[in-house]
Amino acid sequence: MALNLADNVHKKASEDCTMHAETHTEMHAATTRKEPRSSSRDTASASPFSPVVRRWRNRESGVEGLRIIAMVMIVAYHSCWNGTAVHNVALGSSAFDLWALSLSPLGKTGVAIFFLISAWYLCEREAPTFRSSLRKACYLELEVLMYNIILFAEYRILVPNALLSVDDIVGNLFPISSNALWYATAYIMFLLLYPFVTAALRAIGPSMHARLALVMFAVWGIAYGLTRYATWEFPTWSFGFNR
Repeated sequence: MALNLADNVHKKASEDCTMHAETHTEMHAATTRKEPRSSSRDTASASPFSPVVRRWRNRESGVEGLRIIAMVMIVAYHSCWNGTAVHNVALGSSAFDLWALSLSPLGKTGVAIFFLISAWYLCEREAPTFRSSLRKACYLELEVLMYNIILFAEYRILVPNALLSVDDIVGNLFPISSNALWYATAYIMFLLLYPFVTAALRAIGPSMHARLALVMFAVWGIAYGLTRYATWEFPTWSFGFNR
């Protein structure tokens, strides 16, 4: 009987030691367990700039590379007509002819690429509405007006003796309606029209859409490009030809 009692005490002590060890292990694991570190992605999603970060992550590198190429093309075009290096060359000389010939077509091509990229992103919406398009146009007009006023004031400070006409002042106060910045005006017109154009193209179906694209390419890409109405886009005057 005494032996059984001793065995029971020993067994009870062993169970207590085991339970104590397990409890100690659990407490140690709980105290040493680290909270999962929040990644920068989670932090970005909770930040006030999360829409901008999300939009940046969804960008396509190919489209962004095409946008950079279009920027370079437009800068090259303006360097042809507004750069001081070109103005130092005598008008009508062979150097200017070659420079204008190589760079002048790039400007309109770059602008067309920008419009295509904008249309690509805008037409991804399932059902574009006129209200959202009008809101984008208003935001763009306010943004252009703000930058225009800032640059106009800076110009007046840097060049105080510059003579400005009433048209110059009105053009800077109303850059969109006065067409002072023609690309912004054309883009706002595009924003206002694209919901209707998108709905019409989806209504006619892919087959008629393809035929319409071929007709427009024939009219504007071939007929217009080979007639005298497009000569202002090409520096033929530098070779001695009139329009």
